[in-house]
Amino acid sequence: MKKYSFLVSGLALMMLATGTVKAEEISNSNVVNGTSLNVTKSLDVADKVLVPNTTFTFTITGVSNEKETTKDGLTVYEGLTAGLETSKTVSYTNTDTTDSKEKTVAFDFSGVNYPKPGVYRYLVTETPGNTPGVTYSTKKYVVDVYALDEAGTIKPKYIVSHQENNSAKEPIKFDNALKTTALTVTKKVTGNAGDKNKEFEFKLTLTANELYKSGSIEAKINKKGDLVDSKQFSIGENTFKLKDGERLDIAKLPIGITYKVEEIGSEDYQKTATIDKDKNDGVDKQEAYAFAEQTSDATSDAIVVTNNKNINTPTGVAMAIAPYAVMTLVGIGGVLYFIKNKKA
Repeated sequence: MKKYSFLVSGLALMMLATGTVKAEEISNSNVVNGTSLNVTKSLDVADKVLVPNTTFTFTITGVSNEKETTKDGLTVYEGLTAGLETSKTVSYTNTDTTDSKEKTVAFDFSGVNYPKPGVYRYLVTETPGNTPGVTYSTKKYVVDVYALDEAGTIKPKYIVSHQENNSAKEPIKFDNALKTTALTVTKKVTGNAGDKNKEFEFKLTLTANELYKSGSIEAKINKKGDLVDSKQFSIGENTFKLKDGERLDIAKLPIGITYKVEEIGSEDYQKTATIDKDKNDGVDKQEAYAFAEQTSDATSDAIVVTNNKNINTPTGVAMAIAPYAVMTLVGIGGVLYFIKNKKA
């Protein structure tokens, strides 16, 4: 018993490292004193981004001791998983924000029956998922559980973790990025009878699905005169208005959400629309847009809705004024001729 107590005490002594770490900091060190190992999930959520309903899974498995047979004077064994919950999950919902981007779960080794003193080695990984917009972590953490004799019973006493191929001790933390995309809707009015000051009404539908059941997204309308109106669009149906040259901007549209843009009314205008499904690639690739559902991906969408209205001069009006126009021209010509001859 004294032998193993001395060896484990050496774990803390090594961390003093010739005075570079103060004794009072040992409690905050990367050596866990106990039977529970925390795993932290950090989802990089930008401000005012709608978070998807998604779950992250972590697994722990025993690994062989081929690379290292002894450590700190103890034999290294493959980690035992009987009595250990080998899978843990962390979930996020549409209500999560930057304030709740970090969440923690724990693996508890107290239920494992360790047959002899030693270092029992494990590997903790994150299971890749398929939520659109999420970048999954590829980190792998090696976990060493120091099991020691305590009053005749072998119990886990200390836990040390480090990244695979890096011996520096550190807590387990998996970082994930959450990317978004963008959507713009621009209004154009053309034709000799097109009213460029008319407000055209639109409907934006954000369809609820398993990822996005509720919540809202930020948007803004770039109006004439460099004015900007802020908007919030909820999951479901939303409306907004645009004049000629104005544009709706959604800078943080979730990837994997289904949306549909429609124009309401304006039956007295000829209405057409185009969509560029990658407006940031520098290439104009507009195609016809039939006001149908689209599912957002990593590339930004740019929709342009054009309303055209032309009025041709009625034939009857043109024929009715023609004789008067001729008489007027003849009269003007006569006056000019008279003035010219008088001067001569």
